[in-house]
Amino acid sequence: MGGVMRSSIRFRAELSAFAAFFATIPIYSPNVVTFGESINVAADSIGWFVNPLLISALASGIALALASFRCPIEDALFSSKSIGISTVLYLGGFALMAIDAFWGQILPLKAIAGIACGFGLIPLCVAWGTLLASMDIRRVLLHLAVFCGIGSLVAFMLSSLDGLALLASYFLMLIIGVSTPIVKALSHGIALEADGRPESEKEPSDDGVAADSLVAESLPVRQGNDPVIQTFKRLASVAAAPFIGFIVFAFTMSARKFSLFGSYDIEIFAGMIAPLIVIPFCFIPIKRPFFSFIYQLLLPICSLVLIVFNSFPLDTVPQWIGAAAVYVFFAMLGLLALAALCAVAHAREFPPSLIFGGTLTAFSVISLGGIQVSQIIPEDTLGPALLVISTLYFTGLIFAALISLSRNHGDAPTTSVAAVPVEEFLKTRCEEIAREKSLSPREAEILLYIGRGHNPVFIAKTLVLSVSTVRTHIRNIYRKIGVSSREELLALVDAGDFAFSQDGGADKPVPHAH
Repeated sequence: MGGVMRSSIRFRAELSAFAAFFATIPIYSPNVVTFGESINVAADSIGWFVNPLLISALASGIALALASFRCPIEDALFSSKSIGISTVLYLGGFALMAIDAFWGQILPLKAIAGIACGFGLIPLCVAWGTLLASMDIRRVLLHLAVFCGIGSLVAFMLSSLDGLALLASYFLMLIIGVSTPIVKALSHGIALEADGRPESEKEPSDDGVAADSLVAESLPVRQGNDPVIQTFKRLASVAAAPFIGFIVFAFTMSARKFSLFGSYDIEIFAGMIAPLIVIPFCFIPIKRPFFSFIYQLLLPICSLVLIVFNSFPLDTVPQWIGAAAVYVFFAMLGLLALAALCAVAHAREFPPSLIFGGTLTAFSVISLGGIQVSQIIPEDTLGPALLVISTLYFTGLIFAALISLSRNHGDAPTTSVAAVPVEEFLKTRCEEIAREKSLSPREAEILLYIGRGHNPVFIAKTLVLSVSTVRTHIRNIYRKIGVSSREELLALVDAGDFAFSQDGGADKPVPHAH
């Protein structure tokens, strides 16, 4: 996952309904605006639907996240009955809102519609997140970029309609958006253990290990008798950066509207442009862990460019370009953060209900806060204030990257692999040891990284695991193999040095890979 990328990525078209789900998901503010226009609801009364929706989504997210600490809830959450109920609540909330708009304009009915929609939304979001999390980081980023880009285009097309055409099109997108979770639930296909494809069609990872076989190894959310606070610490060590990025995205998008050409929300255009920036990085060979590249190089460089544009005086062309680019940056940030959270779920250290339930809880809280801020602070004050906040965030990204780079010189192996035969030898030797000692798929994967000379920090970043969990796996590897130190383990891996050679012979030693 963190090594050099394969030249091709198998695309999963059966998940394309996520584009429709993204184009209509009501916690994303442009979609709410479009829905309100489809039923001719005034902007000052749409809050009777949105605020209860966010509050019920907040309550639902908290409930799922807390329940995941007590016992695994995915089987019950992803049952056909549960997904069916969630779908009825979700679509029923929109239907009630439409009925109220046409037949009564009764404010309490709007609140009931929002509550129903919010409680139905969160399980569907977790289901979609789990389906996407069956892929590794680059594959899920590619799929999210394509689907969110298409979803933004669909949202733009919807916003260009009016009257009955807009209402019918919006409800059609709503139905398409929930179709995949329903079909997968009926076939018991919402799970991280597999991605719905036959074993023969599963793609190997960059290390030659079937990527989906690695997620089959279930890890508990809590290691032993760790208290809840320790679990949150481990989760924060893995997901803090994307989580912060996601809530910054939520606040920015909910606090202020920036119209393009006086008619269209800039968020929609940003949602179409950001994927075009992100998609190439799904194919570029990157030797360092993918997250490290994103948060230590890509985002800080973008932040530096935006700081330069934001330094120009207000109402100048460069400042206007910078303001528009900020929305593109935050759309890209949200895309990368969502892919990162899917990668955390893919690693199976934490259950999807905790990862996505907790994230959506925070998203709802921050969105509520952003809405309140936009109503309290005047527009001419809010704009400069958000500019200052975004600049501080950009500066924080740059400093965090510099600190991380200065601390992580030891993340790389002591020396690089000398030649392809050495890498082939390491894979063969580690696979042999894994079979003989009955290592789990995850332990076999970590053994190969140890054989390459990588330390636990590098391994954790590459596999999107917490360092403590990687160390636990390493201790289990030592115990199963019967060694007590890294040196003994490397000596065991090197025991077959004379079995291979650079030119294919059996009489020449291969140089060490670490």
